[in-house]
Amino acid sequence: MNTHPQKKRVRALTFSSHFVSAFLEATGLDSGALQKFLHDADISPETIKAPRTRITEKQFSVLYRQIATHMDDETPGLLSRRVPVGAMKYALMAMMSAPTIGTAIHRYSRFSRLFNDDYELLLHRGPIFGTLSVEPNATSPGFNPMAIALNLKVIHGLASWLIGRNLPMVRVDFTVGKPHYFEDLSLLFPCKLYFDQKKAQMTFEASLLDIKVQRNESEMRSFLARQPRDWLHPAVSAHPARSDVRQYLLDTNPSTPTLTDVSLALRVSVRTMARRLANEGQSFQEIKDDLRRDIAIDRLAHSKDTVAQIAHDLGFEDPSSFYRAFRLWTGVTPRAYRNTTEE
Repeated sequence: MNTHPQKKRVRALTFSSHFVSAFLEATGLDSGALQKFLHDADISPETIKAPRTRITEKQFSVLYRQIATHMDDETPGLLSRRVPVGAMKYALMAMMSAPTIGTAIHRYSRFSRLFNDDYELLLHRGPIFGTLSVEPNATSPGFNPMAIALNLKVIHGLASWLIGRNLPMVRVDFTVGKPHYFEDLSLLFPCKLYFDQKKAQMTFEASLLDIKVQRNESEMRSFLARQPRDWLHPAVSAHPARSDVRQYLLDTNPSTPTLTDVSLALRVSVRTMARRLANEGQSFQEIKDDLRRDIAIDRLAHSKDTVAQIAHDLGFEDPSSFYRAFRLWTGVTPRAYRNTTEE
């Protein structure tokens, strides 16, 4: 029995049904077409409709890629004009030849004008902070909030990949109110998020714009083949204590370590670790439960392991305890969740 199943996918990530529903709505596809793409991505329509269910990173990436290919639009339905499949390749080629990430982002903003009639991306460098803001065009018919969120994430993901590490952000502003999929945005943008702002924009330290681009064409081919996974997933967290604890649990087993074990391994006192987590609005048990939830969902969706085996590996005393926890996390039982992903 594999008692460390999470090591196979250290970057465990799931998306809420709210987030996936908002994305599907933004594509503008009819229900018949969406049913097919959900089926091909091993996602049941019932999973999408349930308010607390979650979809794995792999499932969402397959869904996104198939819809983009079908629509011949790399930002599927998110803009008033489509971005033909292959455009990302040329944007990356222009960015890779830039001397710094600041120049690369500027080139992307100019390149996007070829396809984006809805808004313009403006890069501004101040003495301390830099911003990439979204400036709506006067003739724009308006755009879906999901369009702004995912397009900003594309830029952040590309920039992070180009420098070989996460491009840290100070904050991200949105003009809309806090959506139901707020938790997902917190994963995609590991920094402070603000809503109901006058302008949508990302803010970061200006000095980061001087970082040199480090990628080459052979690496680009692998990146494009995996998209959107490599620009979706945050490389680091804005919550360093939570990130350290989560990574330790991933590298060991989320079922067994205590806060004392983790604190000793990370060479800080239990009191200091508890304080750091509290300052980030986190608790050790919440981190542990969230990780066990994501691992459980991933294994139910992508393995043939029995529910009893998954429950045991994740440290539950018996399957019934796991059933209760899983229903609390997702609103459905483990068997019901697996059945919907297999339909």
